[in-house]
Amino acid sequence: MRSRGWSLLLLEFGLVSSIPLLAHHGNAAYDYTVTKTVKGIVTEWTWSNPHCLLKVNSKDEKGNVTHWILETNSPVDLLRTGWTATSVKPGDEVTVDVIPTKNGTPVGRIGRVVLADGTVLSTDPLAVIFIRDGAYWTKGGVGGNTGFVVGKDGVIVFDAKMTPNSAKEMIAAIAKVTPKPVTHVVLSHSDGDHVNGLSGFPKGVTIIAQENCKREMEESKDSRMAAAQDYLPTKIFDKNLDLTIDGVRVQLRHWVPAHTSGDLIMLLPDERIVFGGDLIDLTQFALVHTQKGGSTEGWITSMKGIIDLDADTFVSGHGDLQTKSALRARLTAVEARRQKIKEMIASGRSLEEIKKTAPPEEPPTGPFGSPGFTEVVYNEFAKHPS
Repeated sequence: MRSRGWSLLLLEFGLVSSIPLLAHHGNAAYDYTVTKTVKGIVTEWTWSNPHCLLKVNSKDEKGNVTHWILETNSPVDLLRTGWTATSVKPGDEVTVDVIPTKNGTPVGRIGRVVLADGTVLSTDPLAVIFIRDGAYWTKGGVGGNTGFVVGKDGVIVFDAKMTPNSAKEMIAAIAKVTPKPVTHVVLSHSDGDHVNGLSGFPKGVTIIAQENCKREMEESKDSRMAAAQDYLPTKIFDKNLDLTIDGVRVQLRHWVPAHTSGDLIMLLPDERIVFGGDLIDLTQFALVHTQKGGSTEGWITSMKGIIDLDADTFVSGHGDLQTKSALRARLTAVEARRQKIKEMIASGRSLEEIKKTAPPEEPPTGPFGSPGFTEVVYNEFAKHPS
């Protein structure tokens, strides 16, 4: 009956003829140049072969409800990326990154699901990608992108994934590249999808972070996304820290509070590679966590600092590798949008009026319904008009 129900719904949207495509990765049916964010309530979750299906009711600002039908991988593939049959259930509030169909119907393929408590369920298996000269980055699994560098006697890891199991999966993947142990973990910032996998690492690793990152991790202990308090940073710094670790030259830089108050980037000067975490996350417009002391002015300052570095490859906290030209283009867009918002505030425009002028690349809200770029800028100038 459940299978028949799905068929009837697909028939309603004129997609029965597309079922073979949807069941075999959907390359022809989906528009992979577009990602939609769907927020709503789960009405049904089907854990079965060949592909699991999720139904979500999403309500717009006028109260109109859209019934989304979303497919994802098989149960076997999802188990490898941290899902279970009970990861989502009817009644759950979810935010889903959706690759939509080309014909515009409310059917799509799941990129990831974010639960109300902040848990991120990714559909992509962990992949290790070689950059050059012993440097690699990983995508997929549960949590943000990570990186690692193989030194003479050990491995330096950048960011720790979101769950201990995903961190262990990453460590296992590193072991396929080199038998050398992980000796150091460098944290880009304190968000759970970058640090909450730390307890999956062996005890005794050196954990390096900007000093505000450690403070934010300590302050998270009573939150629903608490960092592991027995895996706090063991080495902290303020602005600059230059090290040689296992023969690898590493330069860590923090300019000012930006995405959070405790961001850092890791530059490999000899390889000309930057691991930037969410400071260079271009899947967002310019993501700022004001609740962690971030600011849009600080984001601009930090991005200028990153662009001035002698590097040509930039590993983002989410999404693909970035180039310096892409970072420059985003910086230009962010500066122009921030100035425009300032001018509209001065002319007496309301927040809701200003939000309607946002460019297509600016999401209306941040993750988990947090304020989007326009609202953050509006609040900054409301507090400090000059």
